[in-house]
Amino acid sequence: MTNSMNFLPVPEVKYQKKSAILGEFQVSVHSSLMSARLNEAYTSLQKRVALPGFRAGKVPMELVRKKYKEDVLQDVFQKLVNETYRKGASEHKVPVAADPYITKTNFNEWQDGKNLEYTAEVDLIPEVTVKKYKGLPVNKKDSKIKDEDVEIVLKNLLDPKAELVNLDAGTKFKDGRFKPCAYIMDLKNNGKKFY
Repeated sequence: MTNSMNFLPVPEVKYQKKSAILGEFQVSVHSSLMSARLNEAYTSLQKRVALPGFRAGKVPMELVRKKYKEDVLQDVFQKLVNETYRKGASEHKVPVAADPYITKTNFNEWQDGKNLEYTAEVDLIPEVTVKKYKGLPVNKKDSKIKDEDVEIVLKNLLDPKAELVNLDAGTKFKDGRFKPCAYIMDLKNNGKKFY
């Protein structure tokens, strides 16, 4: 089967439900699609990259491929996994709970002209059937808010925003204000000093 937009083969995605909470995707990406994605990635990278002796966007493609091969391969592989996995999950109406984890792949041995294949397991949202919930007793808790509760919440909200501000020398001391002072104490124990 080919993709009608750019006439590239559509990845083959097979799905198998392993258990109530685990599914498995087996994906085969045709070599021509992999090659096309790699060419797109290299072309995009070539426009931005600058190497010694070359201006940005003027580095020969051979050097870009040689220097950035591993990074580009990894990036294209990750994008294809995300794309094919999401497409497969949508087509097979799989209720996925998280991103897949790759259990098997030929990525490290992949060469131009070969199909890229991988197997990915995915956690599923389990189906829950609720039985006999009507008529169950429900204990209602008292939800009255007391003035003390409001005061505690307000204090917790205001305390972190409190600031100490210096007042003029003539300001009178009253509740809620702090006044620095120093004490010298002479502590004795049976005539002997503690300090």
